[in-house]
Amino acid sequence: AVPDGPRSGAPRHSTACMDSRSESGALELGAWTAPPRLRTVPVMRVGLLTHEPFYPPSGGGSAEAVYLARELVRRGHAVEVFCPEVADAAAVEARCGVRLHLFRTWKMGRYAALRNLKYLAYPAALTRFVARQIAAGTARPDVLVSQHAISAVAAGRLRLRLGVPVVMNFLDCLTGFMET
Repeated sequence: AVPDGPRSGAPRHSTACMDSRSESGALELGAWTAPPRLRTVPVMRVGLLTHEPFYPPSGGGSAEAVYLARELVRRGHAVEVFCPEVADAAAVEARCGVRLHLFRTWKMGRYAALRNLKYLAYPAALTRFVARQIAAGTARPDVLVSQHAISAVAAGRLRLRLGVPVVMNFLDCLTGFMET
C-alpha cells in the first residue's frame, strides 16, 4: 500500500519549495530540491491556475499555492501551474517538482503597473492561454484548481468550454499570509 497522506510524523509544511532570505532580505531559491513523491505514477494531472507569479510568494494566497502544489506533488500528482512569468522558471520547476506554463502577454503581480485593469482582463486572457496549451497538447489536466477568485473566472469558463472538472480554492484572509 502506498501512503496517501503525511503519516511519517513530518511537519505539515516543509521548506522543500519555500524561499529563504539573504542578509539583505532578498528572496533566494536556495539549494532545496523537490520533495520525494509517495507514488511513481501520477494519480492525476492537476492544472493550478493563479493570477500571481507562482514563485517566490508575494503574499498569503501565493504562499498557499506553493504549499498546495508541493503537497499535490508529494502525494504523487503531476502539477502544471498556469501563472504569470517567474524569474528562473527552470530552477523553480526543478525545485518544486511542477511544470510551469508562463503567461507572458503582460506583467502580472502585486506590484505590476495598472494592476486593477489587468485583473479585470486576466480571466479572459488566462482562459484563452490555457485552452491553447491544452489544444496544442502541451498540457492535459484532469482537473483545474483555481487559486484566488480572479483565476476562478477562467476556471469556470474552461469547465464550460472543455468539460474539465474545476476545484476553487478560496482562502481566508490570514492563514497563508501568516506563514510567509
